[in-house]
Amino acid sequence: MQDWLKPWMGLLEPLGLVWLLWGLWLLCQRPVWQRRTHGFMLMLWLFFSAFACTPLTGILLLSLEEANPPQLLEKLQPADVVVCLGGSAGPSRFEVTGVNFSSNVDRIISGLHILAQGKAKAMLIGGGAYLHQGRWVSEADAVARIFSGALSLPKPLTSLGYCADTHDEAVKTARIAAQKGWRRIILVTSAAHMKRAQGCFEKLGLQVEPVRCDFISCFLNPQANGRVLPIHPPRLGALQGMGSLIHEWLGLLLYRWRGWI
Repeated sequence: MQDWLKPWMGLLEPLGLVWLLWGLWLLCQRPVWQRRTHGFMLMLWLFFSAFACTPLTGILLLSLEEANPPQLLEKLQPADVVVCLGGSAGPSRFEVTGVNFSSNVDRIISGLHILAQGKAKAMLIGGGAYLHQGRWVSEADAVARIFSGALSLPKPLTSLGYCADTHDEAVKTARIAAQKGWRRIILVTSAAHMKRAQGCFEKLGLQVEPVRCDFISCFLNPQANGRVLPIHPPRLGALQGMGSLIHEWLGLLLYRWRGWI
């Protein structure tokens, strides 16, 4: 298959096919065009196309993911503790661990790697809670149990328990840090989430060394080899990136309004 044709095979996938048929339907409606109804559908199609079929989502994600310079492990200064934020695990009835990890598991893997390299004295894990077999289970408790049992860790792995949000993770970390005399932390979370997360921890007086992971901008994908098509069939990854953007933009507004950052 010709290289130029491969990207357009996405038109045969469900998302691409729906987008194509939607556009063809609008084109066929020209003889009976109604400004209010069809105009709204056209604007919606164009809005969807801008985020799903162009590099726009990747460009906007860069503003969050490149907010801090890349952190190299060999240049990472030792800290009191590495804090790994949650959002990596959910319940599963079929996994032997009882947990299903998401793409955010990069946070856990990065934190464990930093701990194994002796860059911190301990590791704290945050996260929410989920209902499993009729009872609420802390994500952080489950992750800590799995990795503490499966790995011979050189330093302790501690759960923050159920955390309502990133601010709650920061508050619980600050409380433990005050008890143990910790001041400097290595904070690990997704690149797009780091700006809001770092602001929360620094607001509580902690010295933060940010370590970003889980990069999702198409411009930071090594498989792209620096080439990003100006237009392409809609991609699920672009829509997921759009969801992350909206989540972080609204989160930044809310956290600033509450005085958390």
